[in-house]
Amino acid sequence: TITNGAQERKFVGGSMQVSEKIAELLGNRVVLSSPVMKIQQEEGFAMVTTHSGQQYRANYVISAIPPALLTRILFEPSLPDLKMQMVQRMPMGSIIKTVMYYKTAFWKEKGFCGSAMADKGPVYYCMDDTKPDGSHPAIMGFILSTHARELCHMSPEQRKQAVCKHYAEVFQCAEFLQPVN
Repeated sequence: TITNGAQERKFVGGSMQVSEKIAELLGNRVVLSSPVMKIQQEEGFAMVTTHSGQQYRANYVISAIPPALLTRILFEPSLPDLKMQMVQRMPMGSIIKTVMYYKTAFWKEKGFCGSAMADKGPVYYCMDDTKPDGSHPAIMGFILSTHARELCHMSPEQRKQAVCKHYAEVFQCAEFLQPVN
């Protein structure tokens, strides 16, 4: 592993449990599947209106959506002009996250940490994603930009083969051509 790397900072049980525990504490105050259409800032509070017409009063509103989606919400008062100009010029990125599982973490046996950056080939960055207890040996990678748009037109099997071929070339190890999934 990499000292102080991401592998050492995993949540046993997954990071989703953080939001699940918060939701458990908040109970029925957590509302899912309710897209927001309007946020009105009033004196000392905000009123949030969903597409179904439900309204919620809050002291604070935290937006956790991609900036490009802010244009789908009516803000009263309006967001500052410079912010809206920035949001309108900030497209959603093209990225594919991949996880390839293997029978063993053979790369560790060969002295590799599992991390690599490449300026050629579909995967820009990859890292060891094996669980903290050593189970489920995996390499997680990110395919960006033009490569992501090109691979979108491939079948899932073709994408898997392209990623495995890339790892085999980057690490100069044919075992990467044999994922278990």
